[in-house]
Amino acid sequence: LQSLFIGEESGQALFDTMLLQVLQLTGSQYGFVYSLEAADDGQPFLNAFSISNIALDEESRAYHDKMAPGGMQIYDFHSLFGPAVKNGEVVISNCQSDNSRRKGMPEGHPKIDTFLAVPLKHEGYIIGVIAMANREVGYSKDIVKELDPVWMTCAQLVHAYKNKEEKIKTDNELK
Repeated sequence: LQSLFIGEESGQALFDTMLLQVLQLTGSQYGFVYSLEAADDGQPFLNAFSISNIALDEESRAYHDKMAPGGMQIYDFHSLFGPAVKNGEVVISNCQSDNSRRKGMPEGHPKIDTFLAVPLKHEGYIIGVIAMANREVGYSKDIVKELDPVWMTCAQLVHAYKNKEEKIKTDNELK
């Protein structure tokens, strides 16, 4: 991942690879990487860096292709992954039917049986979230702890990428 960033691959390639590797490490079926941003009015929102393509039909595949790369944004944190964003808490849920934080899923969304959301932090601040679903044996605090170096690397890359994008934007404004 660091080589992709240093090699100046696109952000999309970097975060798609990051997500794929995390899904493989955890044995998860699908997931997402979001960056925590601030809107013009100061309200926080999540901006998609990478989302697994879980489309079940041509219509949902087209929607995914249009929205996933930097276009899908989430403003409502009253959801299963909300505590990861709002409080920096790791969210582990291995029984979705009994989860009071679960909101309705979009039409056509595959069933979520197990779920893990890890806040991405840099210098104590939440800068994003990486989440995954449907690990056959469920998620545990042990796997979260075992993968601490992975979460740290993901957070560092999200931070570095955001800094790089801000520098490019500033340089362009100065021209």
